[in-house]
Amino acid sequence: PLPIAPSPPASAVATAVELLQGPLALMRTVHLSSPSLCRTPLLDGEALLLFRALYSNSSVTSLNLSNNSLKYIGEDLKHLLQYNTTITSVDISENRMPTSQIRHVLEAMRTTHSVQRLFFAGNQCGADAISSLVSCMRMNYTLIEVSSLPIGRSSGWYSKEDLSKIAQYTARNFEMSRRIRTEQQVVLLATPHVDPQLPCEVARMICHCVAAAWIAQALKEEAYC
Repeated sequence: PLPIAPSPPASAVATAVELLQGPLALMRTVHLSSPSLCRTPLLDGEALLLFRALYSNSSVTSLNLSNNSLKYIGEDLKHLLQYNTTITSVDISENRMPTSQIRHVLEAMRTTHSVQRLFFAGNQCGADAISSLVSCMRMNYTLIEVSSLPIGRSSGWYSKEDLSKIAQYTARNFEMSRRIRTEQQVVLLATPHVDPQLPCEVARMICHCVAAAWIAQALKEEAYC
């Protein structure tokens, strides 16, 4: 976990930010992939300082900010996710953030194409925010896992139609991710069979044949399952 100074009382946010200037500045240079700041408790000012450091960090892939005291960081987190393309997992669950802030984070999914997992349960997330997520996910092909959400008739809960669409989009994205991994494996398997002395056209033809045979075998095995 990221070394972090003990958080002061909520009334001393300025002092907290000052205490964290040193530790969080390390985020610009250290190679941490999954710093967990769960139950720190982290305040808004401290989170904004962390986001600022992450703008110039290309090592962090998973950001866990769950179970803290965050409230009004939605728009700043949206901008970070649109700028930083190495973060693939974000957890802001159990922070009691209002719907307006959650909507900012969900709308980031419209333009960011790196986040694969997003968890935001335990916040004040209204049905309109979920509808916004559905709209964003139409053109998002990377998000494969989203917070589990309740289905009910209460006005604060979400429609089965929206939840069904989210499930469809995540399933579509998962399948696309699987195909990309398959194609990458094909390239890795095909390349060693090519003699570097062969002309380019012959080498390309061999790659295509090996790739086609490999995909045919994969589809055959999948059909058996």
